[in-house]
Amino acid sequence: LVTDRERLTELLSPFPEIDLVGYVQDGTEALATFQSLLPDVVVVSLASDVGLGRDLIRGIHMARPSAVVVMHTRQASSPLRRLWLALGVDYFLDTDFELESLIGIVVAHRSENRPFVVL
Repeated sequence: LVTDRERLTELLSPFPEIDLVGYVQDGTEALATFQSLLPDVVVVSLASDVGLGRDLIRGIHMARPSAVVVMHTRQASSPLRRLWLALGVDYFLDTDFELESLIGIVVAHRSENRPFVVL
């Protein structure tokens, strides 16, 4: 699970209400980072390892059940979208066509005292 850093940074950095607190390289680091920060919103990039992603989503919901999980991928087929939504992802975005809606999602779900995290 590695985020498209350049695109997300470019998209989100102009918004002062969104604090990008860091990036991670894999699912293990992602879960540890999430557990230490307990953000309101977390953005996860879907890589090829579905099992690792499933474990990460499960770990996020165990650590903070109210966290909003946004997953983005360039492979946003309908079956894949249904799978991840069933596994607990709140929003599933096509990186090439829907990523701009991420701004509204983050602003709508983020509270003042918690960070926003990109995993």
